[in-house]
Amino acid sequence: MYSISSVISLTQKFIINIGNVDELCYQIYSIFRDNALSMAIDRPLCNRMIIIGKDFELRVYVTTQYEGIISIFMELENNIKQFFNNINNLLSNIYKVLNKICNIEPNIRVTLRKIFRTRNKIDINLIQLKLKNLGIATVSKEEKIIDDLHLKIFHGTIIGKKLKKYDIYITLLQNDNIELGLTVDFRSSYNELYSFLEEANNLMNVIELNVVVNSDING
Repeated sequence: MYSISSVISLTQKFIINIGNVDELCYQIYSIFRDNALSMAIDRPLCNRMIIIGKDFELRVYVTTQYEGIISIFMELENNIKQFFNNINNLLSNIYKVLNKICNIEPNIRVTLRKIFRTRNKIDINLIQLKLKNLGIATVSKEEKIIDDLHLKIFHGTIIGKKLKKYDIYITLLQNDNIELGLTVDFRSSYNELYSFLEEANNLMNVIELNVVVNSDING
């Protein structure tokens, strides 16, 4: 089994007045115009932006009810401290804009996701047992067949430091090749982001090592 992608996403929701949407659009454009590789902006409403940078993708979307979402996608790096510094530089610039003209939700949603591929069949029940041994409680388990694809989904939770809840998802997509998705999902305030991000990354590595890579989970 080998990894084919490793990504983190951060999602911040906000509320904005109708008269401030153009200003939001311009301010975000001004931040990234000199170092973006590409930018796409919907006109005339300016309610959707996609900005591609050297090591990130930024998406902004404002609904007709003027509820907004900003999402940042980056490749997950091993050096979590340096990685956080890169994220923090992006977020600090974005928050300077949001704090002026928006009402921001208190928590950021953070999702760490890795995708693995193998040709060997995998038993979701064995994965569930391995996760239980790591202290991860089962929330749900389901199977779906879509055309020729067999999809299995496991959802579990574990409580970390400061009673922080982390949601764990394992997805198995089986046809000629097998793709296994490992996701750790949590919510955090901006001020506590580094602490919880570090813990979530450690949790991801423990699951990868003990459940995905160095474990007999073949069916």
